[in-house]
Formats: sequence, structure tokens, C-alpha cells
Amino acid sequence: MNLLKRKLYRILFGTFFALLAYFGGWGWSIACLGFLLVLLVGFEYERRLHPGLYGWIAARSGGILKEQPGFFLGDTYFVLAVFFLFVLMPDLSLPLAGLLFLTFGDAASTLAGSRFGRVQVYRRKTLEGFLACLAVTTILAGLLSRLPRHSLDFGVGFAGAATASLAELFDLPPDDNFSVPVLSALIMLVLGFFV
Repeated sequence: MNLLKRKLYRILFGTFFALLAYFGGWGWSIACLGFLLVLLVGFEYERRLHPGLYGWIAARSGGILKEQPGFFLGDTYFVLAVFFLFVLMPDLSLPLAGLLFLTFGDAASTLAGSRFGRVQVYRRKTLEGFLACLAVTTILAGLLSRLPRHSLDFGVGFAGAATASLAELFDLPPDDNFSVPVLSALIMLVLGFFV
């Protein structure tokens, strides 16, 4: 697996859905995510039925796919979480923030942690990776607070950024691709009632 290629793939994947949500709206987001989720669930079924199929695809992915994925693929958790958020939160600011926090925070955490990580915090996670994730997600919260549509209060966004960074650090179950966007969006939803 090539970390740089994998994170670039995920950034492109996540950015596509963020732009689709922002410019296409709720309906297009739900339709595309739902369609992709159906494809991924079918692929998960096939992966279990024919284990060699995934190995064959992973070997030809140029290092983007993990050779030994978990119970579900990271992409399945990713799409499931984002679909869940878009269905439950028609105000696009929160699912959009959760999606972007996962997309860019995870990449920053992994790349900074693997390159500069010295202080182990939890399992293989490092302080440097956590700080990179927090910095990137905080910048995103600031940018999202300035959007003309689907704007997010910066304080609420920062709380979501901190939650996303902690969820990434502690690799909360079932998978960080699910817990990062869901927990950060739920924290922002609750705090949004008080702002």
C-alpha cells in the first residue's frame, strides 16, 4: 500500500462529494451516495464470497487499496457515514464539515504521523499526526464559517474539528472512516442548538 497515493485518492474522492453536496444540493448527494453505497455493499458481498477477487483488484490498484482490509473496506465505512449524515441532516453544513474533516484530517494525520511522528500517543497514532489533523480541520472550520451557503459557526466548527481529531487519534470503532465524520457532525449538531 502506498500511503501518499491512498490519501490522494481519498482526497479526490471526498472532495468530489463535498463539491457535489455544495453545488448539487441534498438530493444529488443522497442519490449519488446511495448508488455508490449499493455498489460497495455488493462489492463487500463479492469480496467475502470470492476472497481472491479483492486480492486481484488490490494488486492492480497501484498501492491505493490495502492488501488486508478490515471487516469492511474503508471506502464502505466512508460512504456509509457520509450517506447517514446526509440523510439525517438535511442542513448541509454539518455533513459537509464531517466529510471534509475526515477527508483532509485523516490525510494530514496519516502523512504527518508517518513522516514526522515521534511521540506515540495511542497504538500507532502519534502526537504529531493528531496536531496535523487538528490544524487542518481547524482551518477547514474557518473556511466553512465563511461560505456564502451552508455556513458553519466557527466555534461549533472548531468543536467538530477537535472531535474529529480525537476520533482519528483514538481510532474509535467501528472504523475511523465512520466515527470521525459521524461524531464530529453530531457534536456540532448538539452545540448548534446553543449558538
